[in-house]
Amino acid sequence: MFSQENKLFDQFHELKENKIKVYLDVAYKVMHKQCAKYYMICDINNKLEYNDSVQIYDLNDRITVEGVFKESKLNGNYTSYFTNGQISDSGIYNNGLRVGLWNYYYNNGQLKKVIDFGEGLYHPKLISFYKMNGDQKVIDGNGEVEDLISNSISSSRLIKYNGNIKNGELDGV
Repeated sequence: MFSQENKLFDQFHELKENKIKVYLDVAYKVMHKQCAKYYMICDINNKLEYNDSVQIYDLNDRITVEGVFKESKLNGNYTSYFTNGQISDSGIYNNGLRVGLWNYYYNNGQLKKVIDFGEGLYHPKLISFYKMNGDQKVIDGNGEVEDLISNSISSSRLIKYNGNIKNGELDGV
C-alpha cells in the first residue's frame, strides 16, 4: 500500500495484526510517535486517511474515545471516557462537527449537562445542567449555571456560560 520512500509513514506507524497503529496528537491528528499523546489501530488509505469505527487509547493503553471516522474526520457516534473508564461525553459528529443532543458526565458517571448542537451550531444551547450533588440547575434550557462548553473535539473553542440561562443561551446575549 505504501512505498518504501514514504519515510514519514515509517516514523509514526507500526503494523499490528494486519492493521496499522496510528499515533495521534491531542486533536487526534496523525503525529510522529515521539510527540504522540494517543494511538489507534485501524485501516488507513494511501492518503493517510482513516475511515473506520475506531477506539483511541492513551499511551497507558486506556480507552479515551470510541468513534466513527470518515476521511479522518469524526462522522457518526462518538463516546469519550475519563481515565477511570467512566463516560465523559457522548453524541454524534457530522463531518467533524458536533450535532444534535450531547450528554456530558461527571467522572463519577452522573449526568452533568445536555447540550443541543443542532446541525453543527457554533452557539450550542444548554438544555439541562446538574450540579455534582444532583441538583438540576437548568431545566428545558432555563435556569442558572457556570460552566464551559466546547464545540470542537480539541476543546480549543470554549464558550463560558455564567449566569442566567434562557432558552438555552445566556440571558441578555
